[in-house]
This record gives sequence, structure tokens and C-alpha cells, in this order.
Amino acid sequence: MMTLGSGVDYSRLHRSLPREIRGHVLRFDLGGGGLELVVPVSRPDGAGGIQADWPLSLLRRNGLVAVVNATPFTPEPILPGGRVRLEGLAISGGQWWSEPVSNLDALVVDTNGVIRVQQVPRQIPGLRWGAGGFLVVRRGGTNTFEKTEVDAVTVVGTTADQRFLYWLVVDGKQPGYSEGLSADEASDILGELGVTDAIRMDGGASTTIAVAGGWIGGRVLNRPRNWLYPGLPHPVGNVLGIRRRAESR
Repeated sequence: MMTLGSGVDYSRLHRSLPREIRGHVLRFDLGGGGLELVVPVSRPDGAGGIQADWPLSLLRRNGLVAVVNATPFTPEPILPGGRVRLEGLAISGGQWWSEPVSNLDALVVDTNGVIRVQQVPRQIPGLRWGAGGFLVVRRGGTNTFEKTEVDAVTVVGTTADQRFLYWLVVDGKQPGYSEGLSADEASDILGELGVTDAIRMDGGASTTIAVAGGWIGGRVLNRPRNWLYPGLPHPVGNVLGIRRRAESR
């Protein structure tokens, strides 16, 4: 792994079996107290929905170290500013601004900083940050064997001691570059990294991972699938973000 900054390590993933896959791993050291996982609030559209936005725009606007796509949403916009509806949980600083979906799981952070992946059937007290995903893919070190199609995938998980948070993104459905993974295959890779509990977030064309830095204030690490502009990320409904506590606000 290479270090991108204090507490942030990055590595590329390239495998040819069981098919050609290319991915990216960010590991965040949460043990030192300098980093925290957050879910920034998306911009309202003025009509009861939210505006989809570029992941890099969400990173820069909120002063984040890194972002990854989070909650599933509909419809799929081509350009930022389009109205979308999150299909799952969103909590920012204790504010619930999108309700959970009963048959889907979520990643939540409580007021003590403990990260959990679980179902959130209703509004419950004591949660500070949260984002809905699809289903838990790893629980207590065991693969839950969620079967999905092979595609681009975003999975997020922690080690048992909660010291390390891992983001794994694998591009998919790009012949000759990266075919993608199923959810249970992604879980196995996280297991190799020492992750015990993990959830699959939105994926497919939304799969995007980005970090701060560079002349435009950030860069996308993966090659998102975009039929109109190959390699350009799609606007998304929201993101998981990492920020330094000194920058918390």
C-alpha cells in the first residue's frame, strides 16, 4: 500500500481470475482519532427531492479527504443537478433526511463513533451518521454469500477492532479492462484484507472512489462506466466521506 496522507493508505487491485478485474482499496486508520466517517447532506432540489452531484463536487464542497458512492437512488441522471430520490437511509450529524428501506441494510455510526452494518427498520436514537446500501456481505468474519450479477461493485467494511475502515471499489462490465465481481466474491477479497463486517453499497455505473489532491482539488481513482463519456463518473445521490477531525464542522 502507498500512503496518501496521515492514516490513509491506497492500493490497486488487478487480477485475471476468475476474470479480468481492476479495483482500488482505501484503508483508513480510525484508531488515532484524526479521521472520521461522515455522510454529507445533499443539496435539496426545492421540490422535495435532492440534486444529484458529481462525487468530486461533494468531496470539495465538504472539505473531505475521500469519498465513495453510497445509497442507491432513482432515477439515473446523466448530468448533475437532476432530481433524484434516495432508496435508503441517510443521516448527517444526527439529522435523518432519507428514511431506511425495510428490506435493505445500512452502515451507521453512533455518537461514540462505533460503526455498524445492519438493518435500520425505523428512526432510532443515538445515530450520528448513516447511509443505506443493499445487503451485508460479511458478518463476524463470515461471507454471507449474497449472490448478485458480476458488475462494478462498492463494498465498505471494518476490522473487528474497528481500527481500520476499508473501501473496495471494482470496475465492471468493461471488456478487456475489468469485468467486475459478484457480492460474495467482493466479500472474499475483503476477508483477505482482514475485514470482518461489510456492506455492499450502490454499484454499477455509480461506482466511484475519489480522493483529495491535485490541481482541481481531487481525483477519481477508478474508471467508472459511462456510456456517454467513458471514464467520467455519474452524478450520485450521496456519498460516504472521510474527513479530518480538525476540519469537522
